[in-house]
Amino acid sequence: MKMLYNITKEMSGRLQTKDRPVRNRDRTLIRSIDEELKSCKEHFEEVLTCPDPLNPPDSIPGPDFQAPYRQYHKA
Repeated sequence: MKMLYNITKEMSGRLQTKDRPVRNRDRTLIRSIDEELKSCKEHFEEVLTCPDPLNPPDSIPGPDFQAPYRQYHKA
C-alpha cells in the first residue's frame, strides 16, 4: 500500500524529498558525496576529540542497585 501511495505522489508531482543541501564551513554548497562524507568526518572528529574538562565534577559512587527479582511459575 505504501508503494502505491509513493508512486501516486511521484506521478502527481507532489513528492517531497527529504534531501537537504549540505554546506561546508565556508557556507558553499557541497555537491559530491565524497565531499559530504569528508565534511562529516571532519565535523565529528572535531566534536568527539575534545579535551578533558579542567574541573571535573566530584562524583561519589552510589550504592549498587539491585533490581527486584520475581520468579514466575507456569500455570
